[in-house]
Amino acid sequence: MKTSRYSHIMSHIRRQDGDEGMWVIQTNDGHCRGVASRAEGFSSVFGMGDWGRLMGLLHDRGKESDAFQCKIRYSSGYDISKMPTDAAPHSLAGAIVMHSKYADGMGLMSNPIAGHHRGLYDMDEFRNLLKNGAVAEEVSRQVPDLALRPPSVRLKGMEIHHVVRMLFSCLVDADYLDTEQFMDETSSRMRESYSSIVDLKERLDRYIGRFSSSAPSVVNRLRSEVQRMCEERSAMTPGVFELTVPTGGGKTVASVVWAVNHACRHGKQRIIIAIPFTSIIMQTAQVLREIFGSENVIEHHSVMSDEMINERTRLAAENWDAPIVVTTNVQLFESMFSNRPSKCRKLHSLANSVVILDEAQSLPRSFMQPVADEAHIHVCSGPRFCYVRPHSR
Repeated sequence: MKTSRYSHIMSHIRRQDGDEGMWVIQTNDGHCRGVASRAEGFSSVFGMGDWGRLMGLLHDRGKESDAFQCKIRYSSGYDISKMPTDAAPHSLAGAIVMHSKYADGMGLMSNPIAGHHRGLYDMDEFRNLLKNGAVAEEVSRQVPDLALRPPSVRLKGMEIHHVVRMLFSCLVDADYLDTEQFMDETSSRMRESYSSIVDLKERLDRYIGRFSSSAPSVVNRLRSEVQRMCEERSAMTPGVFELTVPTGGGKTVASVVWAVNHACRHGKQRIIIAIPFTSIIMQTAQVLREIFGSENVIEHHSVMSDEMINERTRLAAENWDAPIVVTTNVQLFESMFSNRPSKCRKLHSLANSVVILDEAQSLPRSFMQPVADEAHIHVCSGPRFCYVRPHSR
């Protein structure tokens, strides 16, 4: 192995105070450790924390090459004495190093590493990359010796592709967040001020309590009964559920009563509501903002006006880290089946979340099982009334 001609290996570099400020350097080792810590936290939610950590440690191994170090110094203006002679791609090196030790044949970790900037590769294309790719001599081949615990569920067939996407999501989001924390501290701090699920339950209880003194009527009594049953059944073991309520029966609030109480009792991190129609999304989001406060509800769909989007909303829409997310079925399924970093980045947020599919009867039946495989789901549909009950798969 050839020794790098650079005394320190950079991952990112910026000015401390504007154009004339001092240079601040994030070392590649520091960045990779930061990404590893975040990716481990994300992937531990579905029992693969060690896998996430190993990907984080190796994902930017290619930045150790002299070509990349020349490029980052020149492009940033830190050192313009030597112009880079090539594009200096860095993502594939970590994948090759990973594969050389772990023989990661299905690309569970190596494919996410290779594609963490451009997106996941098709398997045939990826195998050719591993076979024909090269690693610069100055890049270390050393791999951390981690004992990777197997997934808690036996994987078969197409399920492997879902696991690849989940690990890919963890790595991509961890990489973005660690880079953002170094390069843009202002944006990074804006992500850290959400209420907990327990706090949201208190807000929900106060909201419902406001209507306890409402004039009695048949509709109000039915709505209260639906909410009471939803709260009772929120204690049931996590799984797939259905709630069928007629129009005017208070389905939106009732489903949220179930979801928030279920999340509190079973340690879920957030509630994601997917709706097929944008007109319903805006109406639902407005109700949820009244209950939980606008700062805790992220509305994410294609017809949002400029007035609806602020910096905090934009940031939260990138990875769905808010406690309440209201989105479209299109956003949900694109995240589940895409190979692009920007789409898949939010996918890991589905793990350990309560996912509500509103107007579920509008979904093709073949779409239901892939969603059920990703998260515990509470399915809301109409038009007839029934108790909240486990859904038969």
